[in-house]
Amino acid sequence: MIWIVMILTGLANFAVRFSMFSGLRASTLPDWAER
Repeated sequence: MIWIVMILTGLANFAVRFSMFSGLRASTLPDWAER
């Protein structure tokens, strides 16, 4: 049971970090850099 909780929390932490990193990078880039 404890392993399932650890795996779920690890995946959730990775998803939050990835979404925050992608959102931060997309917001900091100007319009001309995205093309």
